[in-house]
Amino acid sequence: MEKKSKKKKLALFATVAVVTLVLVFVVAGLMRNNNLHQLALSNMAEARFYMKQGEAPQVRVQFTSGMREEPYNRDGIAQPNVPFALVYVQPVGDSLTGYTELNGTLRINGEDTPVTLTRNEFRLQNFGVDLERLVDRAAEVVFILNLTDTVLTIPLRDMMPQDAITWERALEIAVEGLYDEIRALGTFETYVKIISDRTNTAVFWYIQFLNREAQTVFAVISPAGELIGSTQ
Repeated sequence: MEKKSKKKKLALFATVAVVTLVLVFVVAGLMRNNNLHQLALSNMAEARFYMKQGEAPQVRVQFTSGMREEPYNRDGIAQPNVPFALVYVQPVGDSLTGYTELNGTLRINGEDTPVTLTRNEFRLQNFGVDLERLVDRAAEVVFILNLTDTVLTIPLRDMMPQDAITWERALEIAVEGLYDEIRALGTFETYVKIISDRTNTAVFWYIQFLNREAQTVFAVISPAGELIGSTQ
């Protein structure tokens, strides 16, 4: 009986030791990821919190808001953040040929703000304007575009599903999946953006980490939180 009792005690001790060791590794891993996640947050160069979109036969309109560094410079060194809200207008076909700028009104929760959109220096066929303010995701946003021969009133809808993960959670998933690659960058800054598929009907979180040598690590994450693409 004593031998059986001793064997049971030894087995119990061994089980406790294994469980304890597993817990130590789990906690260490969580702490490791959390530390890098906090570093990624503190080195944020741009975070777009959501994206709204609307269409008319002549144009497609996108609206996004969040925080980004000021001055904005993709150099791997993050600066203090300021709020921003961007409106982009993309022509359908040659509908905006001849326009050097666009005039319109951004209506946020019934409040109108006149805006003038200029050509995007990176994508010359598009027009954009930066409102330098933070707009809540739940806000009702309508864009009114004044063209030469017509006025377009375009309600903008949230492109992310209602149950989509937040940008913060998307960043956590990227850090968990690319820990070693991110650490290898050394000093880096973080970008959280939203991209759409070729049909412009589905959107994804796009997380990018950029260092001083212009080396990048990225992750593409679905609204459900699945890591569907990365530098690995």
